Amino acid sequence: MQKLKLVILRKIESKFKDSKYVADIVKINDKTGCGGLHGYTDINDPALDEYRDWINFHIRMMESMNASKMTLTVGENVEL
Repeated sequence: MQKLKLVILRKIESKFKDSKYVADIVKINDKTGCGGLHGYTDINDPALDEYRDWINFHIRMMESMNASKMTLTVGENVEL
């Protein structure tokens, strides 16, 4: 069973200069220790609802720092 370990928030811009945030999902298998990038999704994906407040907080932090990328570590083993 793979469990969520990291969420990498990235700000991306289109050719029209509007921007949005996406989340790279990194999962690790507890038994083997193997895993990696599971995929990426829009931050409004329902799969991330459990982390919505946490993600929104870090997006506000990214905006205040003018950052384009932030890596968040999930401290508990939660299935996605």
